[in-house]
Amino acid sequence: MKRWPVVLLLALAASSSPRAAGVPEASGKVLLIIRDAKVTAPAALELMITKEAGVMKAMLEDAGYGVEIASPTGEPWGTATLALKPDRKLSEVDVAAYVAFVIPCLGIESEALHPDLAAVITAAVAKGKPVAAQNGGVLMLAKAGVLSGKHYSAQVPLHLPELEGGIHSGRDIVKDGGILTSGTCPWMAREDPNTVDGTSKLTAALIAELRPPTLHIQNQ
Repeated sequence: MKRWPVVLLLALAASSSPRAAGVPEASGKVLLIIRDAKVTAPAALELMITKEAGVMKAMLEDAGYGVEIASPTGEPWGTATLALKPDRKLSEVDVAAYVAFVIPCLGIESEALHPDLAAVITAAVAKGKPVAAQNGGVLMLAKAGVLSGKHYSAQVPLHLPELEGGIHSGRDIVKDGGILTSGTCPWMAREDPNTVDGTSKLTAALIAELRPPTLHIQNQ
């Protein structure tokens, strides 16, 4: 098994900023999912770890949520200088223990849906848990069958038997029930100057989904 220096395993945690003053402690944990442990686009890895996964983690923690990471193998994933360290394997995930789930793109080119990821996605949606996915992560939702008949965001319309009746609604943030999707990621924005990275907007939309508007009652 590959050995990783401890400093690398702490790299993502160090990128998170302290919770802003006045932000209340929120209850619950969010699971950030590395959908495939295979490194297929090395040039994109550090960009996606810092500008996508790192941004998502920092924003959620600033909002008061705990963030844990899971992957199919549970092994560190990244480059020789920066890596994500999963807290557990996807097969060990207790869906009931989390308030929401996030599947970033991470520049992974593989289109395979791991069975353990499929199980987490379907269980989360069945329990009414918010699920957010970006670019390649959206494809995983489609392959798991949870976008059937729903509006979704993607680079282009997806043509899959599991997506029967799915409605492609552009590349910006799309919310349909508790499922939130974004069709653009940091790598796309880097490659195409006309593309806007959806990471911050998607994460903000998830936080808003977790925090319903407060009801203000006027004194009569």
